[in-house]
Amino acid sequence: MDAYEVYFASAAAATVVLRCICGAIFPLFSEPMFDSLGDEWAMSVFAGLSTICIPIPLVLWVRELFFSHFPLIIFFSLEIRPVAP
Repeated sequence: MDAYEVYFASAAAATVVLRCICGAIFPLFSEPMFDSLGDEWAMSVFAGLSTICIPIPLVLWVRELFFSHFPLIIFFSLEIRPVAP
């Protein structure tokens, strides 16, 4: 959370809200999923989802490096075009 500096309180609040939402929703689908799939396959679903999420920090880091070195690309890609009637 040190990276947010000015917006630390908002970032912390968003993290807490997301954690609470996940904690409230998880019991709704976990028990039926474990009953229908069994312990091994249900845990494999969670392991697969976790494995899919592994590259997310790397992708965000590379994206940040690219946009910090080429800020003009962002500026020129945001030009406003008139809307046709």
